Amino acid sequence: MGTGGVAFPADCSVWGPVAGPADSVLVVDDDADVRRRLGAYIEGRLHIRCRVARDGAEALQALLQRPPEVALIEVDLPDMSGLDVAELAGLLVPRTRLVMMSGHPQCVVAANRADLGLFAVVEKPLPLEAMARFLKRAMAA
Repeated sequence: MGTGGVAFPADCSVWGPVAGPADSVLVVDDDADVRRRLGAYIEGRLHIRCRVARDGAEALQALLQRPPEVALIEVDLPDMSGLDVAELAGLLVPRTRLVMMSGHPQCVVAANRADLGLFAVVEKPLPLEAMARFLKRAMAA
């Protein structure tokens, strides 16, 4: 697993599974518009708490601070691969359902081939109504 030289949060004194997920979603995407739109939709229309992260380091910190029920993780992040984030998340917060997303077909194929225990892989753009149905299924699983 290559983390691209990412420094992990200093407050992570124990590297092991953390407490179970809260009723929330974490959106991890380097595109500010995607974070804003998805976050606003999830909170405003679906009434589900939503946090956002712009890269792998922020995602790992958010996952450790307060594990979400579902994490939507972009495959292509600026500091490390979203697949690496998912692999670490699977170890650290095993009850969080991990969903990879990408607008690049080759990234979707790579995520589908990865043996990471993913809940799903979705191709962007996914219409918001479809995302709502998908999130409800993920949270009910």
